[in-house]
Amino acid sequence: MKIIKKIFVKLLTLVVLFTSCTDFVDPVLPYKDFNLAVYLRTISRTSTSFNSSNLADSKFNITVEAVDPEGGRTVESVEVRVRHRRSVVGGGFIFTPAAGANNLVNDVLIKTLTLADFQPNNESRFLRAGIQFTALEALSALGLSENQINVGDNFEVRLKLRDKFGRVFNDINAGASIKNEVFYASPFLYIVPVN
Repeated sequence: MKIIKKIFVKLLTLVVLFTSCTDFVDPVLPYKDFNLAVYLRTISRTSTSFNSSNLADSKFNITVEAVDPEGGRTVESVEVRVRHRRSVVGGGFIFTPAAGANNLVNDVLIKTLTLADFQPNNESRFLRAGIQFTALEALSALGLSENQINVGDNFEVRLKLRDKFGRVFNDINAGASIKNEVFYASPFLYIVPVN
């Protein structure tokens, strides 16, 4: 009887061991049909504020990484757009250029990057590009002068990425996880305060 119990326990153990390692569910997911996007991961922010007493030497400077299934090679262009924002006493903002119909964002193009601006790097398989402009370039694009800028003002820098399939990605259509999570770090919108 003891031998039968031992054999039964060993067989039961073997059955449990073999069946626990087998996946009986074969997921039917159409991986080849997924429509994968591209996003711009922020790698570094060297300079992201403007000094009101020295706008001539103030600049916006970040490095982004194009993340897509082709290592960043689906990028066709990245528009760098800017607008000025001033808080109003009592709430609200005044924008330059003014907000459009239905409060749509109006901003101006300051520069455009192409795939040629994205280069390989030693830290990842994705292509990287630097995005840099001076405060004076932003003012010129907006038609503003230095004396129109106050401490507490902000500049909104928006990135608008177009891929080789004609799709556009920006701060409006990017998901919350892409924009806000530390790993993705792809807000497509950067607030540049004036100190």
